[in-house]
Amino acid sequence: MDGGGIRVANLGSDLQQTTMCPTSIVQSHLPTDDGIAVYFIPKNPKHQKIVESTPINIHFYFDYPNLCSNLTVWKVDNLASAFPPLPHTISTGAQLRNPNDVSTRFQIWPHDSDNYKLAFCLESTNYCQDIDLIPENEYNRLVLSENPKLFVFKLDDRIGMAAEA
Repeated sequence: MDGGGIRVANLGSDLQQTTMCPTSIVQSHLPTDDGIAVYFIPKNPKHQKIVESTPINIHFYFDYPNLCSNLTVWKVDNLASAFPPLPHTISTGAQLRNPNDVSTRFQIWPHDSDNYKLAFCLESTNYCQDIDLIPENEYNRLVLSENPKLFVFKLDDRIGMAAEA
């Protein structure tokens, strides 16, 4: 994977103009930057395991309380944009496991033995789009795209491991 890990940055969105918290999800330019740890949580609370194509919420893990702790859950922006269509960027600001929020329905798909792709899928319409990167304000921003960016997941041993039943 070119570049570093995934993190948040302030790119001047509407939400970022009303709060001090960065909400745009970007890839670090530094290959040595592992980014901010994330959790994958099944969107449906009845599911305990994450398997291929399971709808999940993705949220950042901050190991210290901060002013931005309510802005950790990933979402797709501009889903209902009018003409002209706005880019479907990825940012934070959704509620965890909100069953009515369709903007948080992500999925993980294996690509090969080491790489995965992230996708956003609307279950009711079978609409799926991959997640890729585009340059924006000197960052590589996560967006919906026809071309998948391949991701590598690393266990953050500072947080611990998930137990399998």
